[in-house]
Amino acid sequence: MNALQSIFPHATQRSFRSLFGVTPTQFQRIHSLINSHPYFFSERHLMWCLCFLKTYNTIDVLHIMFNTTWENMRNTIWAVLKALNERLPNFISDWESVPYYTLTPNKRVVGIVDATECYICRPSKNQEEVYSGNEKCHTLKYNVIISVDGKTILRMDGPYAGSEHDVTMLHESGVLNSLRSRQVLMGDKKYIGDSRLLSEYFVAFQSLGQFRRIRVRVEHVIGSLKHFAVLSGTWRNDFDQHEMVALVIGKLYNFTQ
Repeated sequence: MNALQSIFPHATQRSFRSLFGVTPTQFQRIHSLINSHPYFFSERHLMWCLCFLKTYNTIDVLHIMFNTTWENMRNTIWAVLKALNERLPNFISDWESVPYYTLTPNKRVVGIVDATECYICRPSKNQEEVYSGNEKCHTLKYNVIISVDGKTILRMDGPYAGSEHDVTMLHESGVLNSLRSRQVLMGDKKYIGDSRLLSEYFVAFQSLGQFRRIRVRVEHVIGSLKHFAVLSGTWRNDFDQHEMVALVIGKLYNFTQ
Protein backbone atom coordinates (compact mmCIF):
# COMPACT_ATOMS: atom_id res chain seq x y z
CA MET A 1 0.00 0.00 0.00
CA ASN A 2 1.99 2.96 -1.29
CA ALA A 3 -0.21 5.58 0.32
CA LEU A 4 0.08 3.94 3.71
CA GLN A 5 3.83 3.46 3.42
CA SER A 6 4.37 7.06 2.39
CA ILE A 7 2.38 8.45 5.33
CA PHE A 8 3.07 5.83 8.01
CA PRO A 9 6.20 3.93 6.92
CA HIS A 10 6.41 1.96 10.18
CA ALA A 11 2.68 1.26 10.64
CA THR A 12 1.67 -2.23 11.74
CA GLN A 13 -1.67 -3.90 11.07
CA ARG A 14 -2.75 -3.16 14.65
CA SER A 15 -1.81 0.51 14.49
CA PHE A 16 -3.49 0.78 11.07
CA ARG A 17 -6.75 -0.59 12.47
CA SER A 18 -6.60 1.67 15.52
CA LEU A 19 -6.35 4.70 13.23
CA PHE A 20 -8.72 3.72 10.40
CA GLY A 21 -11.02 1.09 11.92
CA VAL A 22 -10.26 -1.59 9.31
CA THR A 23 -7.37 -3.88 8.42
CA PRO A 24 -5.14 -3.13 5.39
CA THR A 25 -6.81 -5.95 3.43
CA GLN A 26 -10.28 -4.60 4.21
CA PHE A 27 -9.06 -1.12 3.29
CA GLN A 28 -8.08 -2.33 -0.18
CA ARG A 29 -11.50 -3.95 -0.68
CA ILE A 30 -13.26 -0.74 0.33
CA HIS A 31 -11.07 1.36 -1.94
CA SER A 32 -11.85 -0.92 -4.88
CA LEU A 33 -15.49 0.21 -4.61
CA ILE A 34 -14.73 3.91 -5.03
CA ASN A 35 -11.54 4.04 -7.10
CA SER A 36 -13.64 4.15 -10.29
CA HIS A 37 -15.69 7.09 -8.98
CA PRO A 38 -15.80 10.15 -11.29
CA TYR A 39 -13.91 12.12 -8.63
CA PHE A 40 -11.14 9.47 -8.66
CA PHE A 41 -10.68 8.99 -4.93
CA SER A 42 -7.18 7.79 -4.07
CA GLU A 43 -6.14 5.64 -1.12
CA ARG A 44 -5.06 8.82 0.64
CA HIS A 45 -8.57 10.27 0.37
CA LEU A 46 -10.12 7.12 1.83
CA MET A 47 -7.62 7.29 4.69
CA TRP A 48 -8.75 10.80 5.53
CA CYS A 49 -12.39 9.72 5.66
CA LEU A 50 -11.83 6.56 7.72
CA CYS A 51 -9.55 8.42 10.12
CA PHE A 52 -12.31 10.99 10.62
CA LEU A 53 -14.82 8.23 11.41
CA LYS A 54 -12.49 6.29 13.68
CA THR A 55 -10.94 9.13 15.69
CA TYR A 56 -13.46 11.97 15.13
CA ASN A 57 -10.65 14.50 15.29
CA THR A 58 -11.53 17.99 14.14
CA ILE A 59 -10.73 19.12 10.60
CA ASP A 60 -8.19 21.48 12.17
CA VAL A 61 -6.26 18.48 13.49
CA LEU A 62 -6.72 16.24 10.45
CA HIS A 63 -5.54 18.73 7.83
CA ILE A 64 -2.30 19.28 9.78
CA MET A 65 -1.91 15.56 10.41
CA PHE A 66 -2.17 14.71 6.70
CA ASN A 67 -0.48 17.88 5.42
CA THR A 68 -3.29 19.32 3.31
CA THR A 69 -5.51 22.40 3.36
CA TRP A 70 -8.50 22.73 5.67
CA GLU A 71 -10.95 23.13 2.78
CA ASN A 72 -9.57 20.14 0.89
CA MET A 73 -9.79 17.93 3.97
CA ARG A 74 -13.39 18.90 4.75
CA ASN A 75 -14.66 18.62 1.18
CA THR A 76 -12.90 15.31 0.54
CA ILE A 77 -14.20 13.66 3.71
CA TRP A 78 -17.83 14.40 2.89
CA ALA A 79 -17.39 13.50 -0.78
CA VAL A 80 -15.90 10.10 0.14
CA LEU A 81 -18.65 9.50 2.70
CA LYS A 82 -21.27 10.16 0.04
CA ALA A 83 -19.51 7.80 -2.39
CA LEU A 84 -19.28 5.06 0.25
CA ASN A 85 -22.96 5.43 1.10
CA GLU A 86 -23.83 5.00 -2.58
CA ARG A 87 -21.48 2.12 -3.42
CA LEU A 88 -21.37 -0.04 -0.31
CA PRO A 89 -23.96 -2.86 -0.43
CA ASN A 90 -27.32 -1.84 1.00
CA PHE A 91 -29.10 -3.56 3.86
CA ILE A 92 -31.57 -6.39 3.10
CA SER A 93 -34.90 -5.72 1.41
CA ASP A 94 -36.52 -9.17 1.62
CA TRP A 95 -36.97 -11.02 4.92
CA GLU A 96 -37.41 -14.36 3.13
CA SER A 97 -33.71 -14.43 2.27
CA VAL A 98 -32.42 -14.19 5.85
CA PRO A 99 -31.79 -17.18 8.16
CA TYR A 100 -34.25 -17.74 10.98
CA TYR A 101 -34.32 -19.45 14.36
CA THR A 102 -37.26 -21.31 15.89
CA LEU A 103 -37.37 -20.61 19.61
CA THR A 104 -41.12 -20.91 20.20
CA PRO A 105 -43.75 -22.91 18.27
CA ASN A 106 -45.08 -21.34 15.06
CA LYS A 107 -42.70 -18.37 15.25
CA ARG A 108 -39.56 -17.76 13.23
CA VAL A 109 -37.08 -15.32 14.71
CA VAL A 110 -35.57 -13.54 11.68
CA GLY A 111 -33.73 -10.76 13.49
CA ILE A 112 -32.66 -9.24 16.78
CA VAL A 113 -33.56 -5.61 17.42
CA ASP A 114 -32.23 -2.99 19.79
CA ALA A 115 -31.80 0.77 19.86
CA THR A 116 -28.60 2.73 20.29
CA GLU A 117 -28.11 6.36 21.24
CA CYS A 118 -25.49 8.78 19.92
CA TYR A 119 -24.60 11.88 21.90
CA ILE A 120 -25.03 15.29 20.28
CA CYS A 121 -24.27 18.84 21.33
CA ARG A 122 -27.15 20.66 22.96
CA PRO A 123 -29.22 22.16 20.13
CA SER A 124 -30.30 25.78 20.16
CA LYS A 125 -33.95 24.81 19.54
CA ASN A 126 -36.25 21.93 20.55
CA GLN A 127 -33.92 20.76 23.30
CA GLU A 128 -36.61 18.73 25.09
CA GLU A 129 -37.37 16.78 21.91
CA VAL A 130 -33.88 15.28 21.68
CA TYR A 131 -33.26 14.95 25.42
CA SER A 132 -32.88 11.33 26.49
CA GLY A 133 -34.11 10.52 29.97
CA ASN A 134 -32.10 7.31 29.85
CA GLU A 135 -28.74 8.92 29.04
CA LYS A 136 -29.51 12.24 30.77
CA CYS A 137 -28.26 14.21 27.78
CA HIS A 138 -29.23 15.10 24.21
CA THR A 139 -29.06 12.20 21.77
CA LEU A 140 -30.08 10.84 18.39
CA LYS A 141 -31.32 7.25 18.32
CA TYR A 142 -31.18 4.43 15.77
CA ASN A 143 -32.93 1.09 15.46
CA VAL A 144 -30.45 -1.68 14.70
CA ILE A 145 -31.66 -5.10 13.52
CA ILE A 146 -29.13 -7.90 13.05
CA SER A 147 -29.35 -11.48 11.80
CA VAL A 148 -29.82 -14.25 14.36
CA ASP A 149 -26.24 -15.43 13.83
CA GLY A 150 -24.98 -11.96 14.74
CA LYS A 151 -22.90 -11.57 11.58
CA THR A 152 -24.96 -9.10 9.53
CA ILE A 153 -26.80 -5.85 10.14
CA LEU A 154 -30.15 -6.27 8.40
CA ARG A 155 -31.56 -2.78 9.01
CA MET A 156 -30.55 0.56 10.49
CA ASP A 157 -33.31 3.13 10.82
CA GLY A 158 -32.99 6.65 12.13
CA PRO A 159 -32.13 9.09 13.38
CA TYR A 160 -34.92 9.57 15.87
CA ALA A 161 -35.13 12.12 18.66
CA GLY A 162 -33.62 11.01 21.96
CA SER A 163 -37.00 11.28 23.70
CA GLU A 164 -38.62 8.64 21.43
CA HIS A 165 -39.37 5.23 22.95
CA ASP A 166 -37.61 2.31 21.29
CA VAL A 167 -40.84 0.49 20.38
CA THR A 168 -42.33 3.69 18.93
CA MET A 169 -39.25 4.05 16.74
CA LEU A 170 -39.64 0.49 15.51
CA HIS A 171 -43.28 1.04 14.56
CA GLU A 172 -42.47 4.32 12.79
CA SER A 173 -39.75 2.64 10.74
CA GLY A 174 -42.31 0.32 9.11
CA VAL A 175 -40.14 -2.76 9.67
CA LEU A 176 -42.87 -4.73 11.42
CA ASN A 177 -45.26 -4.26 8.51
CA SER A 178 -42.69 -5.78 6.14
CA LEU A 179 -42.49 -9.06 8.09
CA ARG A 180 -44.17 -12.15 6.63
CA SER A 181 -46.45 -14.60 8.40
CA ARG A 182 -44.95 -16.19 11.55
CA GLN A 183 -41.83 -13.98 11.32
CA VAL A 184 -40.92 -12.12 14.52
CA LEU A 185 -38.12 -9.94 15.85
CA MET A 186 -36.38 -10.72 19.11
CA GLY A 187 -35.83 -7.89 21.59
CA ASP A 188 -35.26 -7.12 25.25
CA LYS A 189 -37.94 -6.51 27.89
CA LYS A 190 -39.16 -3.22 26.45
CA TYR A 191 -40.20 -4.77 23.13
CA ILE A 192 -43.74 -5.83 24.03
CA GLY A 193 -47.27 -5.07 22.88
CA ASP A 194 -47.07 -6.60 19.41
CA SER A 195 -47.38 -10.20 18.23
CA ARG A 196 -44.49 -9.61 15.82
CA LEU A 197 -42.12 -8.97 18.72
CA LEU A 198 -40.66 -11.64 20.98
CA SER A 199 -39.30 -10.69 24.39
CA GLU A 200 -38.29 -12.92 27.26
CA TYR A 201 -41.71 -12.47 28.87
CA PHE A 202 -43.15 -14.82 26.22
CA VAL A 203 -40.42 -17.46 26.25
CA ALA A 204 -40.65 -20.68 28.25
CA PHE A 205 -38.40 -20.83 31.29
CA GLN A 206 -36.44 -23.73 29.80
CA SER A 207 -35.54 -21.60 26.75
CA LEU A 208 -34.81 -18.38 28.63
CA GLY A 209 -31.06 -18.90 28.83
CA GLN A 210 -30.88 -19.66 25.13
CA PHE A 211 -32.97 -16.58 24.36
CA ARG A 212 -30.59 -14.33 26.27
CA ARG A 213 -27.49 -15.83 24.65
CA ILE A 214 -28.91 -15.09 21.22
CA ARG A 215 -30.30 -11.66 22.01
CA VAL A 216 -27.03 -10.33 23.45
CA ARG A 217 -25.46 -10.60 19.99
CA VAL A 218 -27.06 -7.30 19.02
CA GLU A 219 -25.25 -5.65 21.94
CA HIS A 220 -21.94 -6.94 20.59
CA VAL A 221 -22.66 -5.59 17.10
CA ILE A 222 -23.64 -2.17 18.44
CA GLY A 223 -20.46 -2.19 20.50
CA SER A 224 -18.48 -2.81 17.30
CA LEU A 225 -20.16 0.18 15.66
CA LYS A 226 -19.27 2.33 18.65
CA HIS A 227 -15.57 1.56 18.11
CA PHE A 228 -15.82 4.45 15.67
CA ALA A 229 -15.48 7.57 17.80
CA VAL A 230 -17.80 9.49 15.50
CA LEU A 231 -20.67 7.40 16.96
CA SER A 232 -19.42 6.97 20.52
CA GLY A 233 -18.35 10.59 20.96
CA THR A 234 -20.45 13.76 20.96
CA TRP A 235 -21.56 14.77 17.47
CA ARG A 236 -20.68 18.40 16.81
CA ASN A 237 -21.50 18.70 13.09
CA ASP A 238 -24.77 19.35 11.29
CA PHE A 239 -27.44 16.99 12.64
CA ASP A 240 -28.66 16.30 9.08
CA GLN A 241 -25.30 14.70 8.25
CA HIS A 242 -25.43 12.21 11.12
CA GLU A 243 -27.68 9.72 9.31
CA MET A 244 -25.25 9.26 6.41
CA VAL A 245 -22.33 8.75 8.81
CA ALA A 246 -24.22 6.11 10.83
CA LEU A 247 -25.39 4.26 7.70
CA VAL A 248 -21.88 4.21 6.22
CA ILE A 249 -20.48 2.68 9.41
CA GLY A 250 -23.26 0.07 9.42
CA LYS A 251 -22.56 -0.82 5.78
CA LEU A 252 -18.82 -0.94 6.49
CA TYR A 253 -19.50 -3.44 9.27
CA ASN A 254 -21.32 -5.75 6.85
CA PHE A 255 -18.75 -5.32 4.10
CA THR A 256 -15.79 -6.18 6.32
CA GLN A 257 -17.25 -9.33 7.87
